[in-house]
Amino acid sequence: RHAGIFQKLEEELCNFSTRGYLGEGSPNRADAWIWVLAELFAGIVEQKRLPPKSSAAATGRGQTTFMAD
Repeated sequence: RHAGIFQKLEEELCNFSTRGYLGEGSPNRADAWIWVLAELFAGIVEQKRLPPKSSAAATGRGQTTFMAD
């Protein structure tokens, strides 16, 4: 529905590829559009969940673990 109306946004969105953003400058409009969609459709954005802390970890005893993204 927005095709042809928001020409600069459409141009930025079309400059994304599997190799990243191929346009010039920063994709500000596309970035803002993604944030809007994430807010409007929050149910489809997966939240990061940390594992429950064990009692040994909570007291500072035991093995230290690190989470990788």
